[in-house]
Amino acid sequence: MTRVESEQATPMMTRAEADARFATMLERQDMAKAEADARFAAMLDRHDAQRAQDRAEFRGEMEARFAQVDSRFAQVDARFAELKGEMDARFGEMHARFGSVEGKIAGLEGQMGTLKWTFGGLMAFNTLLLAVLAYTVAI
Repeated sequence: MTRVESEQATPMMTRAEADARFATMLERQDMAKAEADARFAAMLDRHDAQRAQDRAEFRGEMEARFAQVDSRFAQVDARFAELKGEMDARFGEMHARFGSVEGKIAGLEGQMGTLKWTFGGLMAFNTLLLAVLAYTVAI
C-alpha cells in the first residue's frame, strides 16, 4: 500500500472530533494534575505533621534533659552550701582556738613581765644585801 492509498484508507477526523478528543485529553491531564497536586499536598501535610511531632518530641526530650541538669545543679548548689557551712564552722573553731592561744600567749607575756620585774627586784635586793654584808665585813 502506498502512502497515498494509506492516507485515503484512514478516515479523516472532523474538526469537532479533534477538538473533542483534545478537550478529553486536556480534561484527563487536568484531572491527573489535580490528583498529583492532591497527593503532593497530602504528602506535604504528612511531612509537616511528622516534622511538628518530631519537634514536639525533641522539645520534650530537651525539657526533660534541662530539668535533669537543673536538678543536678540544685544538688551541686546544696552540696556547696553544705560544704561552705562545714568550712565556716571549721574556720570558726580555728579562729576560736587561735583566739584562745593568743590569749594564752598574752597571759604568758604578762607573766614574763611580772617575772622579769620580780627577778629584777630580787636581784636588786640581793645586791643590796651583799653590799650591806660587804660593808659590815669591811668595818
